[in-house]
Amino acid sequence: MPTFLSVLAVIGLGYFAVQQAETISAQTERDHVRAKLQTQAAQIEGRLNAMIGAASGLVATLSTEPDMSQTRYRSLARRIVSSSSGIRNIAAAKDLIVNLIYPIEGNEFVLGLDYRQNAAQRAAAFRARDTGTFTLAGPVDLVQGGQAFIGRFPVFSGDSNQRQFWGILSVVVDLTSFYEETGLTALSSELAIVLVGKDGLQQESSPFFGSPEILDAQPESIKINFLNGSWDMSAIPIDGWGSTLSNGWVKASTILIALTIACLTGLANFIGLQRSTIIGKLKQRELQLEQSHAEIEKLALHDHLTGLPNRRFLERRLCEQRSRLHGLMILDLDGFKSVNDLFGHKVGDCVLVAVTQRLQKAIGENGILVRSGGDEFVLLCEGDAPSGNNDQDTPSSIRDCLQSLAERLLECLKEPINGMSPPTRMGISIGIRCIETNEKWSPSSWLKQADRAMYQSKREGRNRSTFYDELGDVSEVSVAEQRSLLEAMTNPNQMQNTG
Repeated sequence: MPTFLSVLAVIGLGYFAVQQAETISAQTERDHVRAKLQTQAAQIEGRLNAMIGAASGLVATLSTEPDMSQTRYRSLARRIVSSSSGIRNIAAAKDLIVNLIYPIEGNEFVLGLDYRQNAAQRAAAFRARDTGTFTLAGPVDLVQGGQAFIGRFPVFSGDSNQRQFWGILSVVVDLTSFYEETGLTALSSELAIVLVGKDGLQQESSPFFGSPEILDAQPESIKINFLNGSWDMSAIPIDGWGSTLSNGWVKASTILIALTIACLTGLANFIGLQRSTIIGKLKQRELQLEQSHAEIEKLALHDHLTGLPNRRFLERRLCEQRSRLHGLMILDLDGFKSVNDLFGHKVGDCVLVAVTQRLQKAIGENGILVRSGGDEFVLLCEGDAPSGNNDQDTPSSIRDCLQSLAERLLECLKEPINGMSPPTRMGISIGIRCIETNEKWSPSSWLKQADRAMYQSKREGRNRSTFYDELGDVSEVSVAEQRSLLEAMTNPNQMQNTG
């Protein structure tokens, strides 16, 4: 009877060991699938946000140049299309009728397309117009053949007081090229993947990539976020859960344990040690996943070129640390576009890095420098006033400290920047917004007000700083003034004169 009970105990322990190993192996399999999904989601999210960011610049230019010519449009759109092989074309539809497109070759018959008369695209176009926000629709059947995602940007002309709907800018992203460019097609040979998301035409989420049956197989899932929308990506191994597991050695060990009753105690200790080791490995994998998530989060909140926090970080910081702000500045490089045009983007990137290093050195511990886009930076002055003396932190002393900091920023760029022939000096125009305790204005209003002050610095000759409260009743920059400023910034001769 004791022997029989021992055999039963060993069999029970063996069965438990098999179950534990299968559970751990299954979790390891899920961790492997989730890690691949996280990498894939980061690639898709980065590609979408890069396309959206590039197209946003063209939207801003259209709003200031509502009568843009096809030649001008082609020169701007060509840069966006060349940045990604997945973009088929970019079309601008004034009053919802396509009047500008790049490339024209192969898309001639799209010119004159009236979204109001096109049943397939009418609803999404109206949605972008009525909501005034970016929408991503797809997959959509194109009039020129094939399927694509279509990102639609509403375009408004005029200043903020008299905004008028101009039309829609549509970015057409080829479905097949997008999947290949982001690595989704290659990953589909290893995992069975399904993408679910809303678009500009649907009220409910529906799968648009992969089989819906995957959703019933307890898949691993992760969210892909982009402007005004998101997708859910789910996956399982291509042959189903358990297809990548191999537990033959576990079963063989169980049979051996059952035959060696005399080693019951030793085997029990061995199983306990094995279980502890595996649990330790699981915890190590969990830590690795947490570190991977933290790294992905850091990449999402920082600019890859300069290493500075990006606009996404700025928006989050303004919401979380609003009460600690005592001032912010908007810094815009003077004539940077001419550097890109004359010397190329590679030199322009080197100039941005050099300027960033100088600005950070001048700022020190007095604020957080953010690259909000292109050649524009935002400086957040948080915590104690730069004076470091709380007893003197009156509005007047804070203003003096911000003025002193702005002067250091202007001074740090006086030395020429190497890498160009001849070496060129870069200037900055600074707009400053002092922030008092319990301000009624929102952070977005502070940014707009600092932006107005920055443009006033440019109008007064550039390479200087202006406080917002010095503007008085100065109105917003008119469309004509914006156009003149853009033309001046693209004139290389003027850039050289201003240094």
